[in-house]
Amino acid sequence: MVSKFGLKVLVVLTVLAMVASSTAMYCSREAKKKLSECGGNNGYNIISGSHK
Repeated sequence: MVSKFGLKVLVVLTVLAMVASSTAMYCSREAKKKLSECGGNNGYNIISGSHK
């Protein structure tokens, strides 16, 4: 019984980790796209919200 519960927890954690990593990869890919569109440092400032 305990091992089944542990297995479920492991599966859930694995799925969450996969989703998180794929989301992070997608976000960084989008950020790179925006960076190249906006042109270098200016684009980075727009993404990070620290444009002056």
